[in-house]
Amino acid sequence: MDRLIPMAKNSGDIILRDRLQFSLDSSGNRATVYGRLDLQDYVSAVDRRALSIKEIYLQVRPGATAASALLPNTGEMTLYSNDILTAGLQASCLKIFCTTRAYELASQVGIGSPDICHLETWRTNSFGVATAVGQGLVAETTNKRFGPMDLHPEGFAVISDLLVGLAADNMDIYDGDQIEVDILVIAEPITVTQKTLTQMLTQQTDL
Repeated sequence: MDRLIPMAKNSGDIILRDRLQFSLDSSGNRATVYGRLDLQDYVSAVDRRALSIKEIYLQVRPGATAASALLPNTGEMTLYSNDILTAGLQASCLKIFCTTRAYELASQVGIGSPDICHLETWRTNSFGVATAVGQGLVAETTNKRFGPMDLHPEGFAVISDLLVGLAADNMDIYDGDQIEVDILVIAEPITVTQKTLTQMLTQQTDL
């Protein structure tokens, strides 16, 4: 697991919180979909006001549906999101990313993709072998996190809303369930130069 190093909040920083909900289909899949973090109170192209995103933290939980009963006291997701009792190789993955560019497919998004300021994946791999007396099993889970300081140590300035993209494969423990994503953003208000503003606006029109 990646170790998170908390970033100190400066006196001028702002903290934004939101909760997004996404639905999975009857097979635990979700094609790429977006939520939006409204930043209109803090950014303005006319006034050249922007936010420099310093850190993003995500918490993922099943929504208030039947699957959340797996861990009713804590409301947490299970570590193994695919059906690990099925014989053969099984894999599942949840990918969440924060961006100012709306990619058509989450499969196109990596740490080298333009305009990505946060990328996080939760993956389960398992291999079950049916035997005469039961089931042999090898399984692993991973959580990979690349935050703003990893992807943009020079700073990630935004003058528009922040998009939160999500996609899921084979999370069949949560068939038909809702996934809730709590998001916390630490950002610093900044004023950008006219040249930087023009570059950012040009980039947006190219999307």
